[in-house]
Amino acid sequence: MKLVAGLFLALIAGTLGRKQSRIIGGTRSQLHQFPHQVIIRLNGLHQCGGSIISERHILTAAHCFPSALKPPYRNITVVTDTIAIFDSKHQVHPVANVTKHPFYLFNKANHSAHDIAIVTLQKNLTLSERIQKLKLPSRSAQLGDAVIAVGWGRTSISGKKSTEQHYTNLEIIPWDKCENLLNGNGRRRSRHVFSTEICAFSRKKQVGMCYGDSGGGLFKDDEIIGVTSWVVPCALGLPDVFDDVFRFVDWIKRVMNENQGNR
Repeated sequence: MKLVAGLFLALIAGTLGRKQSRIIGGTRSQLHQFPHQVIIRLNGLHQCGGSIISERHILTAAHCFPSALKPPYRNITVVTDTIAIFDSKHQVHPVANVTKHPFYLFNKANHSAHDIAIVTLQKNLTLSERIQKLKLPSRSAQLGDAVIAVGWGRTSISGKKSTEQHYTNLEIIPWDKCENLLNGNGRRRSRHVFSTEICAFSRKKQVGMCYGDSGGGLFKDDEIIGVTSWVVPCALGLPDVFDDVFRFVDWIKRVMNENQGNR
């Protein structure tokens, strides 16, 4: 699965900032294998992935939403209980609010730090074996951590969007190694990895995130470690970049408390 975002915003500016990414070289998920992952739709179409972090809240990427987006959010819905984009048996949930991180700024020329957002649903989800939540992390990702990334992005850079969820196994790598790889071992210095971001990498060739994977979760066991933000498309042997959820835990908890709604 490959996830492409920030570095290629110019390519998708005409689609209201839709950073589309998909997992390349990944494995097709089984139904309810990752019951905490959701589809976020804009105007009825797949826009991004997201992760359930409470009965009321979905964690995703800020770039998934147009900069001009304002309430009411009738054109945004969250889909649970499915791995297929066109599954007629899924559950659709209306959205009450979308809160982007206050320091996020959409930039066509480059990606932005703080690429994280919380979607508040109008009604609580009913958690079950089919719909579950991830815990917020107790620590930042550690070097060498084995993690899983999930998404609905392209399964090849020249292919169409995937209609089904895929996942791949990745490994957390050091910040300096990540930035060095992204910049061609010193041949360029235009791709910057922020301190609020983490990088994950597959040792297998032609495996990674791509268009359509944006917003999906990077997780270890039952904790949400990262949110898919941007990659160099796609599966070129380069790291994928995620927002480090641990760096945002205080902000996430504050937004959740402020957006509880009627239970």
